[in-house]
Amino acid sequence: MKVWSLLLALVIGFALLPSCREKSKINNQIVVTAIGIDAAADGLCKLSIQAIETLKTSGSLSEQSENATRLYEIEAPSVAAALEAFVTTAGRTTYILHNRVIAIGMSALHQQSLVSLTDYFVRNHEGRPLVDMVVCRDSAAAVLEVPSTSYTIPAEHLSMLLQE
Repeated sequence: MKVWSLLLALVIGFALLPSCREKSKINNQIVVTAIGIDAAADGLCKLSIQAIETLKTSGSLSEQSENATRLYEIEAPSVAAALEAFVTTAGRTTYILHNRVIAIGMSALHQQSLVSLTDYFVRNHEGRPLVDMVVCRDSAAAVLEVPSTSYTIPAEHLSMLLQE
């Protein structure tokens, strides 16, 4: 009986030990840093998502020598549908809590109201509560594509510019 209880204690102890599984979970995530909303053909919503490529980062982001982000683009009838389609096509989980900036193109505002464009972000409990928002004269994707020489994450640079 003592042998079985010792064996059970060992099995429970090994099951509770941390392992390298957390690193693989992080590598399978897409960390969203900025979202751009533009109008597309046929009344669709074109979403541009600037996200950190966790597989590109080495150690910490402060040690990065180049841009650690990538811009994804997807079209759908609404912002929520576009984000859902993005998660489906990317095949990885999306972590939206690091979203710093929402950029909205003027063409999107001509098609839909600001309330309908930002409805997903207001209702989403996973998002950051205070996000910088900017309305672009041109496309929001063009703003998110601008590289930053002083910051590894361009959305952080854009957020700093919006706060000044």
